[in-house]
Amino acid sequence: MPDFTSAKNLKYLDFDGCASLVHESIGTLLKLTLLSLRDCKNLASIPITINAMTSLQTLHLCGCWKLKDLSVEKSFNSLCLESLIVLDLSFCDLLEVPDAIRVLRCLERLNLQMVMVPGVSYATSSMRRNEALKLKIWNCHQTKGL
Repeated sequence: MPDFTSAKNLKYLDFDGCASLVHESIGTLLKLTLLSLRDCKNLASIPITINAMTSLQTLHLCGCWKLKDLSVEKSFNSLCLESLIVLDLSFCDLLEVPDAIRVLRCLERLNLQMVMVPGVSYATSSMRRNEALKLKIWNCHQTKGL
Protein backbone atom coordinates (compact mmCIF):
# COMPACT_ATOMS: atom_id res chain seq x y z
CA MET A 1 0.00 0.00 0.00
CA PRO A 2 1.43 3.40 -0.93
CA ASP A 3 2.37 6.21 1.43
CA PHE A 4 -0.10 9.08 0.99
CA THR A 5 1.77 11.92 2.71
CA SER A 6 2.44 13.74 -0.57
CA ALA A 7 -1.11 13.34 -1.98
CA LYS A 8 -2.68 16.12 0.11
CA ASN A 9 -5.36 17.10 -2.46
CA LEU A 10 -6.74 13.61 -3.13
CA LYS A 11 -10.56 13.54 -2.85
CA TYR A 12 -11.52 10.00 -3.94
CA LEU A 13 -9.78 6.77 -3.07
CA ASP A 14 -11.07 3.42 -4.30
CA PHE A 15 -9.24 0.32 -3.10
CA ASP A 16 -12.08 -2.14 -3.73
CA GLY A 17 -10.79 -5.71 -3.62
CA CYS A 18 -7.29 -4.68 -2.56
CA ALA A 19 -5.38 -7.48 -0.85
CA SER A 20 -2.91 -5.17 0.90
CA LEU A 21 -3.56 -3.36 4.15
CA VAL A 22 -4.26 0.36 4.48
CA HIS A 23 -1.20 2.52 5.16
CA GLU A 24 -1.35 4.70 8.31
CA SER A 25 -0.63 7.80 6.22
CA ILE A 26 -4.19 7.64 4.86
CA GLY A 27 -5.13 9.99 7.70
CA THR A 28 -3.09 12.75 6.09
CA LEU A 29 -5.67 12.96 3.28
CA LEU A 30 -7.68 15.73 4.90
CA LYS A 31 -9.56 16.60 1.69
CA LEU A 32 -10.66 13.01 1.04
CA THR A 33 -14.45 12.79 0.65
CA LEU A 34 -14.82 9.15 -0.48
CA LEU A 35 -12.94 6.11 0.78
CA SER A 36 -13.97 2.76 -0.63
CA LEU A 37 -12.42 -0.39 0.78
CA ARG A 38 -15.09 -2.85 -0.40
CA ASP A 39 -14.09 -6.51 -0.33
CA CYS A 40 -10.65 -5.89 1.14
CA LYS A 41 -10.35 -9.41 2.50
CA ASN A 42 -7.28 -8.74 4.69
CA LEU A 43 -8.57 -5.55 6.30
CA ALA A 44 -8.88 -6.40 10.00
CA SER A 45 -8.86 -2.84 11.37
CA ILE A 46 -9.11 0.75 10.23
CA PRO A 47 -6.08 2.94 10.96
CA ILE A 48 -6.80 5.33 13.82
CA THR A 49 -5.60 8.13 11.54
CA ILE A 50 -8.95 7.92 9.73
CA ASN A 51 -10.29 10.14 12.50
CA ALA A 52 -8.35 13.07 11.05
CA MET A 53 -10.43 12.91 7.87
CA THR A 54 -12.97 15.59 8.75
CA SER A 55 -14.06 15.96 5.09
CA LEU A 56 -14.87 12.25 4.64
CA GLN A 57 -18.47 11.88 3.44
CA THR A 58 -18.58 8.29 2.20
CA LEU A 59 -16.96 5.25 3.77
CA HIS A 60 -17.53 1.85 2.14
CA LEU A 61 -16.32 -1.16 4.13
CA CYS A 62 -18.73 -3.68 2.60
CA GLY A 63 -17.42 -7.24 2.51
CA CYS A 64 -14.42 -6.73 4.78
CA TRP A 65 -14.97 -10.04 6.58
CA LYS A 66 -11.91 -9.73 8.83
CA LEU A 67 -13.07 -6.34 10.12
CA LYS A 68 -14.34 -7.08 13.62
CA ASP A 69 -13.80 -3.95 15.70
CA LEU A 70 -14.69 -0.33 14.97
CA SER A 71 -14.53 0.86 18.56
CA VAL A 72 -13.86 4.54 19.24
CA GLU A 73 -10.63 3.77 21.04
CA LYS A 74 -9.28 1.79 18.12
CA SER A 75 -10.51 3.43 14.95
CA PHE A 76 -13.89 5.07 14.78
CA ASN A 77 -14.58 8.44 16.40
CA SER A 78 -17.86 10.00 15.35
CA LEU A 79 -16.83 13.39 16.69
CA CYS A 80 -14.04 13.53 14.12
CA LEU A 81 -16.01 12.00 11.26
CA GLU A 82 -18.39 14.94 11.37
CA SER A 83 -19.09 15.04 7.61
CA LEU A 84 -19.87 11.33 7.14
CA ILE A 85 -23.06 10.92 5.08
CA VAL A 86 -22.80 7.28 3.89
CA LEU A 87 -21.46 4.42 6.00
CA ASP A 88 -21.57 0.91 4.54
CA LEU A 89 -20.66 -1.84 6.99
CA SER A 90 -22.62 -4.57 5.21
CA PHE A 91 -21.18 -8.07 5.17
CA CYS A 92 -18.57 -7.22 7.82
CA ASP A 93 -18.02 -9.64 10.68
CA LEU A 94 -18.27 -6.98 13.39
CA LEU A 95 -18.33 -8.09 17.01
CA GLU A 96 -20.39 -5.00 17.82
CA VAL A 97 -21.76 -1.91 16.15
CA PRO A 98 -20.03 1.13 17.64
CA ASP A 99 -22.22 3.35 19.81
CA ALA A 100 -20.49 6.30 18.13
CA ILE A 101 -22.68 5.74 15.07
CA ARG A 102 -25.62 7.20 16.99
CA VAL A 103 -24.16 10.70 16.99
CA LEU A 104 -23.07 11.02 13.38
CA ARG A 105 -25.06 14.18 12.74
CA CYS A 106 -24.73 14.19 8.93
CA LEU A 107 -25.32 10.46 8.42
CA GLU A 108 -28.02 9.81 5.82
CA ARG A 109 -27.34 6.21 4.80
CA LEU A 110 -26.25 3.38 7.04
CA ASN A 111 -25.99 -0.13 5.62
CA LEU A 112 -25.72 -2.94 8.16
CA GLN A 113 -26.91 -5.73 5.85
CA MET A 114 -25.80 -9.15 7.15
CA VAL A 115 -24.10 -7.70 10.23
CA MET A 116 -24.89 -10.41 12.78
CA VAL A 117 -24.49 -8.69 16.14
CA PRO A 118 -27.01 -8.22 18.96
CA GLY A 119 -26.20 -4.52 19.40
CA VAL A 120 -27.46 -3.33 16.02
CA SER A 121 -30.86 -2.27 17.31
CA TYR A 122 -29.35 -0.48 20.33
CA ALA A 123 -26.73 1.37 18.28
CA THR A 124 -29.34 2.61 15.82
CA SER A 125 -32.31 3.16 18.15
CA SER A 126 -31.32 6.57 19.45
CA MET A 127 -29.66 7.93 16.35
CA ARG A 128 -30.30 11.59 15.79
CA ARG A 129 -33.57 11.83 13.95
CA ASN A 130 -32.97 12.71 10.37
CA GLU A 131 -35.77 12.57 7.83
CA ALA A 132 -33.29 11.62 5.12
CA LEU A 133 -31.80 8.68 7.04
CA LYS A 134 -31.95 5.44 5.08
CA LEU A 135 -31.23 2.47 7.26
CA LYS A 136 -30.62 -0.92 5.69
CA ILE A 137 -30.56 -3.76 8.21
CA TRP A 138 -31.46 -6.87 6.24
CA ASN A 139 -30.71 -10.40 7.39
CA CYS A 140 -29.36 -9.35 10.78
CA HIS A 141 -30.67 -12.36 12.63
CA GLN A 142 -29.72 -11.32 16.16
CA THR A 143 -31.39 -7.90 16.17
CA LYS A 144 -34.38 -7.00 18.27
CA GLY A 145 -37.04 -4.42 17.38
CA LEU A 146 -35.94 -0.88 16.63
